[in-house]
This record gives sequence, C-alpha cells and structure tokens, in this order.
Amino acid sequence: MKREKWLLMCFCLLLILPIVVWGNTVLEEYKQETLVQAKVGPKQGEFGLEEGYDFQALGAAFFEVSPSGEIYIYDKAKNDIKQFSQTGEYVRTIPLEKIHPYDLKVDPDGKIYLFYDRGYPGEERYFIYQLSPEGKLLATIKVLDTPEIGYHRSGRFTDDLPLHGIVSLYLVNKDLYLYDHRNNKSLPLIKNGEMLDSSLIKKGMFEGRLTATGLKWAVNWKKGGIELYNQKGKFLKHILADQWSFIGMDDQGNFYFYDPKGLDKGKWIIKIFKFDQDGKLKAIVERRPYFYASRTMKFRGDIVISADAIYVLDDYKDKVEVIKYSLIPKTKKGGIEK
Repeated sequence: MKREKWLLMCFCLLLILPIVVWGNTVLEEYKQETLVQAKVGPKQGEFGLEEGYDFQALGAAFFEVSPSGEIYIYDKAKNDIKQFSQTGEYVRTIPLEKIHPYDLKVDPDGKIYLFYDRGYPGEERYFIYQLSPEGKLLATIKVLDTPEIGYHRSGRFTDDLPLHGIVSLYLVNKDLYLYDHRNNKSLPLIKNGEMLDSSLIKKGMFEGRLTATGLKWAVNWKKGGIELYNQKGKFLKHILADQWSFIGMDDQGNFYFYDPKGLDKGKWIIKIFKFDQDGKLKAIVERRPYFYASRTMKFRGDIVISADAIYVLDDYKDKVEVIKYSLIPKTKKGGIEK
C-alpha cells in the first residue's frame, strides 16, 4: 500500500511540475514585419552606396526611431537624413550640407539632434546641432574638451587617447545628454527645454546613464553585466554578470544583450536576450543578419530599442530595410489583452 501511495504522489508531481515550471518561464513573444524598403540609387529617397577599404557600405550608416515611431536614417554617402513614416513610407530628405554627424536623436516634439566628434584634443571637441522637424538648423551646442569624456587608455601608452565611437547622445523625455559608453559618464546638454552653457554642462557631469524613472545604470566592462544606482548615485546592485554583449535599455528598465556566442552559423541567426532589472529573462528574439558578397558581414548592424519594439537596420547592395520586432500583448481569457 505504501508503495502504491508513493507511486501516486510521483505521478501527481510529474503532472504538476511542468505546469509550475512553464508558468514561471513563459517568455514574451515578438512578431516581425518589414517597414522601410528603400532602393539604392541616385534619385531622391534612394540611398547612396560607396565601398570603403574594408568593403563596408557607407550608405545607410545609422538610424533613429522617434517617440511617435517615425524612422530617420542617416545616409553617409549622400550626407542627408531620410525620414520615413511609422509604417515605412518615405516622407522627406533632409540635406545636411557641411554637418557630418556620428549620431542622431529625435525628441517628442520632432526636433532632430546631430552629434559630431572632432576626434582629437582641442578646446571645442564636441558639437551638437539642433534642427527643426523640417531640417532647419536652430542652434549649436559646443562642448569643451574634458579628459573624463571620450578618452580611452591604451595598453601600449601611458596617456589616455581620444577615441571615436565611445560618445553618443541620449534623451530622457525632452532632456538631452551626452554619454561616454566606456567611462560611463553623462553630461547634461538640455534640461527642461533650456540649453545649458559650458560651465553648467561640466558641473552637471554624473556617473552612469539616467532613465525616465530616475534610475541610473552603467555597464561593468570588467565583470560584465550592469551596475544599478538610485537617483543620488548610490550603488544598488550588480545584475547579469555573465552577460557581455550589451545592446541597450528601454524606457521600462529592461536590458538587452546579444548572445555572447555570436552568430549561430547552423541557423544563421543572432539571438537578442531581454532581461528585467532583477536579472530575469523576459524574451529571446531571433534575427537574421544580412550581407552581400562584396562586403564583410556586419553581425550587429544597427539597432534601436523602444518600450514595445526592437528595430533593426539592414543594408544590402541594392536596398535598405528596417525590420520591426513588435511585442505581442499577453493574452487573457476571452482574447487579446486591451
């Protein structure tokens, strides 16, 4: 009799355990759709294409998605910005003339911010240009060179050296910040709609990167993962220590990483992992990187993360695409959650 009871208990556990496990590990799902599908060519609305020494395409260099969902792609070959609607239709081309940006952001009012880094020491190293939604230059912010921002120490030299690509822009609502990814420092540029002068910019420097909730975070380049801080900069905790290929963070405080193993050559896909602030895995999104024969493969390409979607820029030799991975709302009894 005891043996029968024991077998019955084991059978019940086998029935219940999968329900418990799956109930705690159900991941969010995303659906894929292609938004922008633009040609490479000489016409307005078409992208330029040049081949560099490393056979890297110089046309669609990087892009941004506005809070309202409009898409802005910087065409390095033609030195302009091409604007597309939320559904991927071509809207306009914004010529940049003498401005050659390394980054762009769009605020909730549609103002465009372009970032330029001279790349070498000087009194004024960084320039941020504010454009109207139509592309008219409204103002220029000049940021004085400072050793805390944009410098990286090489193992072969004793001095810190200026380095391209480690400084970029980010927005928190309508406030604009300059951020050093390697040294994990932020500089405020615009607060409450007002541009700050040089002394206030330098005085306002703080550790980490600010979020809309007031939380601050920084990548831990030595240990991996993310360091979290409160509004006053007090350390809270270290999460996701085994994650190294950091992508970004959304407005709801979720962190995104690429699979540290890189490209799965068996399936030719790259996995994007989404974690919450407690380090819990929330989603795995798979994407296929595109390449053409005359250039090297760009594993990551370019990516923009919003609260409910992931946007990826893919460039071919004859066209440019933006792929959107939209978060599917969780279902309730009776249908889709509203």
